[in-house]
Amino acid sequence: MYLIAAGSAVLIDIRSEHKSILSEYKSVLTEHKFILAERKSILAERKSILLERKSILLEYKSILLEHKSILNDFSSSIVQLLS
Repeated sequence: MYLIAAGSAVLIDIRSEHKSILSEYKSVLTEHKFILAERKSILAERKSILLERKSILLEYKSILLEHKSILNDFSSSIVQLLS
């Protein structure tokens, strides 16, 4: 009888410890989930900034090409005047 009671107590302790470990594991998983969500948010923000910078650079490139075209036209006009 004592052996059965002792075995039952051991099983209850093991079950309790197992539940405690699972609870801690769930807590860690939840924490990791929040960290991953935060990282995802930061990456999305960085991507947005990079896209904005790319847009600015493309606009700047367009302006430079326009200025280059104006300078070429001006240069051509000067060459025609000198000829």
